[in-house]
Amino acid sequence: LSQWLVAGGHVLLRGCRDQALIAASATAFALAQAAGALDAEAEALQLTLRSLNDGAERGPERQRERHVPPGADDASDGSSVQASLIAANVHGGKPERPLVPPPPSADLPPGCVRAPDGSLRLLSPALLSAGECNLLVAGGVAMMAGAFSRRGQTTLGISPALSHRLAGQQPLARAVPLLYLAVERARRRVCTAFGTPPERTRLSDATL
Repeated sequence: LSQWLVAGGHVLLRGCRDQALIAASATAFALAQAAGALDAEAEALQLTLRSLNDGAERGPERQRERHVPPGADDASDGSSVQASLIAANVHGGKPERPLVPPPPSADLPPGCVRAPDGSLRLLSPALLSAGECNLLVAGGVAMMAGAFSRRGQTTLGISPALSHRLAGQQPLARAVPLLYLAVERARRRVCTAFGTPPERTRLSDATL
């Protein structure tokens, strides 16, 4: 439960009154964590067994070492580039950087703001209802169960396979379809704001 709270469960406890949804999220999270631990243990046992069976002839197989900072779940794919990005950006106490509305002379659509790097963001507060937000938080926390300590750096590629992580939790059944719906709503809002025909826009690598 403590890991679920760190992962984002505290947001549900603060703003959601649907106790069934909260319980389903915590249960799915715990099951995903347990499944991951069992998979890791099974892999370790397989390697040990292979080493015992083949050690006399070939010796144990050596595996590539991965850069894993202390306290991380799965912080790097082993590349030096990703390791340097994690070292520079994944840490506690990072300051919040507010989005800045552009001056009226910028002639931008309503709702546009500039990020710290100067790029544009389109804010759309009514994209999801309060209930839909709660469902996405509940499902998202469970779907990202393997990367809960990334301090805001976690991303999750949207695919139908995510439904397997929520299997058996009926209150979360609509979470994955809602992900696709939210992305499509965002795409249409962007098209409307910038006057772009929807058929001329597409999404690449949608993430949560």
